Amino acid sequence: MPSRLESLKSYADLRVALMLLLGFSCGLPFLLVGGTFTARLATANIDIKAIGLFAYLLLPYSFKFLWAPIVDAFDVPLLSRVLGRRRSWMVVAQACAGVALLVMSATDPIGSLPLLGLAAFLLAFAAATQDIVVDAWRIESADLDRQGAMLAAYQLGYRFGLISAGAGALFIAGSAGWQVSYLTMAALMGVGFVASLLAPAPERMRPAGQVAPAATRERFSFGRAVAAPLTDLYRRQGRRLVAVLALVAFYRMPDFVSGVMANPFYIRMGFSLQEIAAVSKLYGIWIGIVGAFVGGLSIARFASTRR
Repeated sequence: MPSRLESLKSYADLRVALMLLLGFSCGLPFLLVGGTFTARLATANIDIKAIGLFAYLLLPYSFKFLWAPIVDAFDVPLLSRVLGRRRSWMVVAQACAGVALLVMSATDPIGSLPLLGLAAFLLAFAAATQDIVVDAWRIESADLDRQGAMLAAYQLGYRFGLISAGAGALFIAGSAGWQVSYLTMAALMGVGFVASLLAPAPERMRPAGQVAPAATRERFSFGRAVAAPLTDLYRRQGRRLVAVLALVAFYRMPDFVSGVMANPFYIRMGFSLQEIAAVSKLYGIWIGIVGAFVGGLSIARFASTRR
């Protein structure tokens, strides 16, 4: 069994550092269409029922498996020739997320609520697409021994993104206003954009002398692309798959429903944005950061023992 020092060495890999930045870029948009977004609506005195309906903006995160096969099968025109399939999709998703944040920063919730909701949906869709491609890049860019460190770096960066979009955005909004807050978040999306440009394409990471297999691509079929993974899972799990999918689909539903309504409740109770950020955001997220780091070390050591 590898020592803890050997497990820590995997974190010195450049790909792990890039994974940290990409994880930050993936975590940043989540609260900007979730708890932070509903806090903005609450400060604008939007009706509480309308705020509750905006919880459905998070649905792209749950249904991203529907367009994941398309992202996996098709290139971005022109851009894929320069950056490769994975990185080109990452750049496009991050650019769309940045544009959506710029629109949200310039939109008044009272006078242009439909436009604000449309921009927030674009942000959620682009962020969910980014999650798909970053996961694909992580799996293709490192062998099994590095996957634990890569996943831990992703989770750590994701938590830092949540801190920035949760506590950071609320602190800025409380002192400088929501427009400055969302402009700052749009600028922070540049972290993932730069990481995508610096990240090597997976096909360039093969050892010297190893030639890529010349596999012939079958004609794309959306039904087959979605059904084949589920069929394979059912073959391995049997009827237990239904319970597993139900657990995955519903175990975080209370958090999604109550989480988006927590900040409006705190605001109606008279708490300031800075107080909400300090108490409800920073404390819980720092616990998650420690858990992500410790869990990543455990996964890395387990993966090493499976060689």
